[in-house]
Amino acid sequence: RAVGTGSITSRHPHATTWNYCPQFERRSELRTLFSTSLGSAHSRILLLNIEQGPEPAMAPASISRTVAAVLLCWIAERSAAGPSSSNRLDELERPFFNIAHMVNSIKEVDQYLRLGANAIEADVTFQSDGTAKQTFHGSPCDCFRNCYMRENLVDYLEYIRKVTGTADAKYKNRVALLFLDLKVSDLPAPSKLKAGKDIAKKLLEHLWYNVDVNNTVNVLLSIGHVTDKDVFKGVIETLMKNGDPAIAERVGFDVGLNDPLEDISKMYSELGIDHNRWQGDGVSNCLSLFRPANRLKQALRYRDSRTDRSYADKVYHWTIDLSSAIRTSIRLGVDGIITNYPERVSTVIMEDPFKRAVKLASPQDTPWKKANVELLMPGGGGSPFTAVLGDVSEVLQQFWAYLVTRLSGHIFRRRSSREYDAIAVDPPMSPRELAEQRYYRWLHKNFA
Repeated sequence: RAVGTGSITSRHPHATTWNYCPQFERRSELRTLFSTSLGSAHSRILLLNIEQGPEPAMAPASISRTVAAVLLCWIAERSAAGPSSSNRLDELERPFFNIAHMVNSIKEVDQYLRLGANAIEADVTFQSDGTAKQTFHGSPCDCFRNCYMRENLVDYLEYIRKVTGTADAKYKNRVALLFLDLKVSDLPAPSKLKAGKDIAKKLLEHLWYNVDVNNTVNVLLSIGHVTDKDVFKGVIETLMKNGDPAIAERVGFDVGLNDPLEDISKMYSELGIDHNRWQGDGVSNCLSLFRPANRLKQALRYRDSRTDRSYADKVYHWTIDLSSAIRTSIRLGVDGIITNYPERVSTVIMEDPFKRAVKLASPQDTPWKKANVELLMPGGGGSPFTAVLGDVSEVLQQFWAYLVTRLSGHIFRRRSSREYDAIAVDPPMSPRELAEQRYYRWLHKNFA
């Protein structure tokens, strides 16, 4: 080393070898990094190959020492730069969307986020002229659910903005996606374009207005069938007229009611939508155990292929409530699950081996990007008897919680959304939450 230069020069007999790593000034740096990466025994062998006794000046390094130096430098560079994207744990985990189903009232927003959801799904109903009116599902809906919760859509969107849109918001880092199921299939054909324009206008004015772009909530808009495509036209026209590309990138598209995938792909091509596309498959929780997975697997192949039909950026499964079915869906490689029991999804994700394969998506995880990590998941474990016993236990829990909720509904009955919104403290636990809390305490006491 030339004194005071801070770099290896030709005065060192092995300058040719050491210059393979000019970014490291001291051999001690390489030794430390390499020992950390490969272990002390292997590092000593390669370092000895480089640091053998003196050679005549200007003599070229031996082939073995050159190879050793190149290998050592490569490993040292990788170690100094930190773990690569291929083996960093956080990037090996697929962002996963735990979507709470049918969250159609403000009080349910709090309830389901407390139960572990990082995304919420609401049903938006429209007047016959295409005006978006309220969040409401109606009958029939899922087993063991109240189908009649509702909220004025403007109140609903403004509440979401309130709890997510500021630096100190209550759920600032909790809501990765707002999934709006647009009930437009029964609208007259001329009203569908207006419906798209109206829902986009309400998002701009009541959800995203005066919110920093880093805090704006991503919204997935879902129509029932490809015949409702004029709704998407209206959305796109309104967003383009708004002129803010950052806001436009916050919107995604989905066709939710199991149309043929080829027809959906053609629809996106006709509309010029080439990104931010989700694809779901499923049926009501009453029947989801009996629905074949053929279409879901086809959607996953669409997502993972590189052909012209590869339109799906994310694939989700609905409505999945039992833990055994949740495990099966994650093993198939879905990006999200719509569920009435987000606490079960959160629990399953924390199990081995799922916790090393998926993670709950945060608002910083874009819901529009295809996961570039292949999900390698071992087969299911445990006996069929254990799985059936668990399913029966969960169904009984659902039935009990439903009864308690229906019988105790007066807890929230007389409170309007605006009164609820004005409450500064956390709202009281719902009857369902109280029933589930007692149930889990009983399980822990008797079986833990």
